Amino acid sequence: MKRAKSSKRMRKAAAHAVRRHLKQKHTAIHKPKAATREVVSRTEHMKPVKKVKAAEKVEKVVKKQTAKERREKLYIPEPKLAKEALNAIITDGFAADYLRKNVSKNAIDVLGVITAPKTAEQVSEMLDIKINFVRSMLNIMQGYGITNYYVAKNDNGWLSFAWYINTTKLQSFFDYIRSMKGDEIVIKDDCNDYFVCNKCYSDTKLIFAFDAAYEAGFRCKACGGRFKMITKDEAVNLVRVQTKVAAEAQA
Repeated sequence: MKRAKSSKRMRKAAAHAVRRHLKQKHTAIHKPKAATREVVSRTEHMKPVKKVKAAEKVEKVVKKQTAKERREKLYIPEPKLAKEALNAIITDGFAADYLRKNVSKNAIDVLGVITAPKTAEQVSEMLDIKINFVRSMLNIMQGYGITNYYVAKNDNGWLSFAWYINTTKLQSFFDYIRSMKGDEIVIKDDCNDYFVCNKCYSDTKLIFAFDAAYEAGFRCKACGGRFKMITKDEAVNLVRVQTKVAAEAQA
């Protein structure tokens, strides 16, 4: 009887020990997993937020860099500088006369309007000149390098062309028109390449420095032919011949 009771107690104790062991094992196994899931869940919840913020930051930096690069590539002068350029053209009688004869009598008026960037439509409205005529003048003067434009979207989302005085090319324009004057051929110390039109030189006696020839597209505006390149020494010799001929004619 005592042995039966003892055996029964032992079985109960063994069963209790097994249950306790299983419970401990269950706790040891499942609790870390739950903690791991919680950590992973929090990490997964936080990572996308950090990635989005980082992406937004990079995107903003890229946009700023792009805008800065655009400003560097496209130089738009301040109105004060543009007005000084306009005044330089007006006070140079030959330059102003050249634009009136080769562009339009309204060319100076158009330049006066675009000392701050304006669209062709705005210029047309301000000067009461037909839009097609305004566009033609702006395009011709762009060929001489004294006007330029940039493209932007207006309030309605349409692309518009804002025109302005290109002050960076103004000196090249003056060099070009000086070359048009037989008594004012410019030989520069810093220029070794000059150009002439073989077909028209005997009549025009025009010698173009590199910058002036470049602005003309290396083509003669009188006949449309391509310029011939000559050396600085050849240009100097041509000038000497012209000076000698002019002196003999005056004598």
